[in-house]
Amino acid sequence: MIMEYLFRGKRADNGEWALSSLWYATIHSGVVGYDFEPDTIGQFSGMVDKNETKIFENDIIEARPKGIEEVIEEDDVYRFVCKFGMCGGVKNTLGNVGYMGFYFEPADKVTKKCARLALRDDPIYWLNENDCYIIGNTTDNPELMEDDDEGKSS
Repeated sequence: MIMEYLFRGKRADNGEWALSSLWYATIHSGVVGYDFEPDTIGQFSGMVDKNETKIFENDIIEARPKGIEEVIEEDDVYRFVCKFGMCGGVKNTLGNVGYMGFYFEPADKVTKKCARLALRDDPIYWLNENDCYIIGNTTDNPELMEDDDEGKSS
């Protein structure tokens, strides 16, 4: 499998989303570069949602049980933010055990509540076992991430 090193961010000059490949920018001459708003830059995870849309860091993902067209209960749907960092591990007396990679961070009350009960954060599990859709991103759609139980914003 060949990993595509692709990044997305909002251009500083006009606020539009744009894609950039570090490989393309460094190998080819005469490439026009953009200045990006630093807080909007996210890497392509190498994964796609049910609609074959590329999943980038900070995309908000909605996971529904496979085969359910219409959601009946709020508890049937989980929302995550795609993140990159330490994941897949646990804290023990020696420190954190895990690896660096992409993971799904809970983004709403229901998902956070389930995460406290050991809900998995590995994207491949969610993508294989559920119908997952990108419903927005943290820059353009912060309202899709609900306040947690203490009233603090995610």
